[in-house]
Amino acid sequence: DERDSQVSREAEGHELAAGGEGNDALRSAAAAAMRLCAADRNQAVPAAVQTLLAASEDPAEAAKMLASSVQAATSRLPAATAPLLAQVAQEIKDQQRSSSKVTQDDEDIDDDESDDQGGQHFMLGPIKVPLAMLISIANGLEPDDLTPAAGTCKSLCIAININLQYTYFLIRLLRLIVLGPELARAMGQEEESSSAGSSDGGESSTEASSGCHG
Repeated sequence: DERDSQVSREAEGHELAAGGEGNDALRSAAAAAMRLCAADRNQAVPAAVQTLLAASEDPAEAAKMLASSVQAATSRLPAATAPLLAQVAQEIKDQQRSSSKVTQDDEDIDDDESDDQGGQHFMLGPIKVPLAMLISIANGLEPDDLTPAAGTCKSLCIAININLQYTYFLIRLLRLIVLGPELARAMGQEEESSSAGSSDGGESSTEASSGCHG
């Protein structure tokens, strides 16, 4: 009993420490993003959301997680950040609508390609098991299935991991937003360069074609 009490106290201490550090980093990142002028922020938010989701192994799942992160952070951030969080939430919804238009064939191709890559989801046979389901499974374990220390820490550990995962995911996004003006400009220049290249290529092809037939 004394050992279990000690483990419980240590777990609670880790939870408070981890939560405090995460909240401090979150507030700092949000404050930095709020210092951007409105025009820069309007450019930075879409670019940051697109970049973060595109870098994720499963963009659809990442979008859900990011939306949950924004919702969870609302009560932990100053009221002044509400417009920023609302803008981020709306951009996530826009990205989710865009991704929902992906065809089933493309999804099948992605699934086939992911078979050869690392960092896979937890699988139960051929079925991906999402985080929420794993949590439900963990919550369904009987106390007799666990050691006393594990039983004491189970609920705390699950809460700590989920909260930290959501918090740090949102912090990454906010830091991308701070870098956003440069990121947005770079993306814009790349798009303009690609468009110009395509246009020049088309004109060259037309001229070459005209010359051949002439």
